Amino acid sequence: MQIEAMQPDARAGDYADGRRTVRAPDANGRPPIWITPMSRIVYFAALCLAIAGCTRLGTRLERHALPAGAPAVEAILADLAANDAAIGNFRATGTFVLKSPELTATQQLRESSIQFRRPSDLHVIGRKYAKTVFRLTCVGTKFLVAFPTEKQYYYSAKGEKVKGVPANVSPADIAQEMFLPEVWAKLSPRQVRMIDFDASRQTATLEILSSGLRKRPHRRLVVEGTPWVVRRSELLARDGSVLAVTLKDEYHEQEGLRFPARVESTFPGQDALMRFEMRKEFLNTELEADAFDLERQYSEVREKGYERVEPSSEKENAL
Repeated sequence: MQIEAMQPDARAGDYADGRRTVRAPDANGRPPIWITPMSRIVYFAALCLAIAGCTRLGTRLERHALPAGAPAVEAILADLAANDAAIGNFRATGTFVLKSPELTATQQLRESSIQFRRPSDLHVIGRKYAKTVFRLTCVGTKFLVAFPTEKQYYYSAKGEKVKGVPANVSPADIAQEMFLPEVWAKLSPRQVRMIDFDASRQTATLEILSSGLRKRPHRRLVVEGTPWVVRRSELLARDGSVLAVTLKDEYHEQEGLRFPARVESTFPGQDALMRFEMRKEFLNTELEADAFDLERQYSEVREKGYERVEPSSEKENAL
């Protein structure tokens, strides 16, 4: 698009009221150009568009056609939403595995129990040789970690992040990431795009975009169907790096609801891991009355004379 600026000459002049400028016909007899204030705005806008059209935006995003028979994103989301919405809580027994830079060795507590209720409340008791050595209670932004054999505890009322984990990740964030990472029903299909589909394995790779004006990949999922379940979930940072990877395996079905018996979350680059290997699971069941009574538990550890420590303290290695 070419835009020629008008050059003033002796034949052009302004009316006294400044409404417009009149240019006389040129040598080829072309009609005069009338320049009004509105015309100047239109010319300026056209110039901006012409410049913007020449701006380098990078390589155009290529869309690859998905194989025939690829499922609709809406169908996958609806299946995930229906299943997760029907799970209000669960309790289970099994092995709890914890690895962190703060611990001298990976801890495997084989006689552990876990209780979870929506959206992210978590109660874990880790046992070794029938003795409770670790207790975690997380309710909202508050959490309490206690080590009964060492008579030590850590308490937070503000949802501080976990030491050794990138970004601000609290126990509540970890619990939600492991069990209910997204409210599928609230996702618009425009926020979710399918980037791969393997017909032989019946797996689809989805990207969930952030909800802001500058949309970016917020989560990457590998789902398997049908019925659809999450096999792998990657939580992404703003720069696209991976903050957390959650793997789910050994799915079982109870009263039509699907739930994994093995859930593992790792934090790349931080050498941190949390894994539940559940042997007995009970969905939508009665939970222990005092499991989430965090204030009572907090008072109890103080009454028993537990020493308050920070998460990074070497005393945590007593597990």
